[in-house]
Amino acid sequence: MTRKSFAIYSSVFTALWIALIGGFPLLLFAAVKTTACAADTCGAVALVFGLFGRIILVFVYAVAMLTFIARRCARAGLSVLWTPAAVLWLLAAHDVLLAGFNFWAVGFSLGLFSFRFPVTLLFFFAFIIFLSIWKGEDENRAGALTISWRFAGVSAFVSTMISAVICIPMVASFGWIVGLPPGSTIDLMFLMDRILSLRLGEHWITYVNELWILLTIFVSALGYLVVSQRRADGRSMPSDPKPV
Repeated sequence: MTRKSFAIYSSVFTALWIALIGGFPLLLFAAVKTTACAADTCGAVALVFGLFGRIILVFVYAVAMLTFIARRCARAGLSVLWTPAAVLWLLAAHDVLLAGFNFWAVGFSLGLFSFRFPVTLLFFFAFIIFLSIWKGEDENRAGALTISWRFAGVSAFVSTMISAVICIPMVASFGWIVGLPPGSTIDLMFLMDRILSLRLGEHWITYVNELWILLTIFVSALGYLVVSQRRADGRSMPSDPKPV
């Protein structure tokens, strides 16, 4: 997939997806109204529609975007490991993606009583923007393993490992399928906070703060790669092109 095609498809799919997520309460209300449910059953109908409707919406977007990312990385000469990294960045924000702008009972049924800011989702969007701008091998711009690439790779790797641990409670969120007890989600969330937190003296650094630091490094490294590439393009262009 070319850089231009990736930029068009990813921006259209993302804009449409954000619009559907933001307007999901209205879509859910309209869907429940079409069932003509009774007053004592509308809550159950809204729960079913809200849960499975959001899962389908997120799943379709995830499959489409990950397909685009895999094809663009292959065309640009980037490692295939960027695709599973993008998968984990998305999965780590499962609480917001499933329970945000949704019927309150959906989060309750999944054990998601609260959620934090989806920092990993910013990793995902930052990488999409980078792929839409950065020129790869398909445009005769082979990327050397510079210090900026190393910073981007290390920050992406560490954030991916944190995302993998964050995804553990998601297994318990759907544990009712295999018969896990409802309280297992909360237990796993406390365990996750303990594993990922760092202690400096009497102070604790939570995994959210760690992700913000990694995001700053990641975005700065990718931004420097794009800017340095554009500067190199400007120096390679003739200053006074001859008329044809």
